[in-house]
Amino acid sequence: MKIHQWRTSFETGNAEIDGQHRKMVECLKEIDTYIAKGNKKAFDECLKFRKANADHAAFEESLLAEAGFSRLEMHRKAHKETEGKMQELFATCREACKDPQPTSCTKDLSYILIDHLLRSDLDFKSFLQNKNLANDSN
Repeated sequence: MKIHQWRTSFETGNAEIDGQHRKMVECLKEIDTYIAKGNKKAFDECLKFRKANADHAAFEESLLAEAGFSRLEMHRKAHKETEGKMQELFATCREACKDPQPTSCTKDLSYILIDHLLRSDLDFKSFLQNKNLANDSN
């Protein structure tokens, strides 16, 4: 399953976090579109996705630290694991993005992102609500 549209089941309730998640989903859609068209902009979009992911992790960890999230270290570890999986995949898919060709890269990135959203980020959804940090992302 590729992510081609935002799903409400991915929402944490925090507009900033959910906006960052949406941006990553949009990057995946763009990568997929560029690769399908044989457009070399796929590589630039891959770099944009990586930056969006890194910026997101830093913001999220800062917000959770300020709010006193008790499982912050576990969440940081999940971010590092997700980044590690993405690094491996980018190493493998780098050439597919530079010289666009059919690949499973975006599908694999989608799986990594979905896994993180559903298993790691939704872990703190009720915490954000209790701290009044879930300001609705709609």
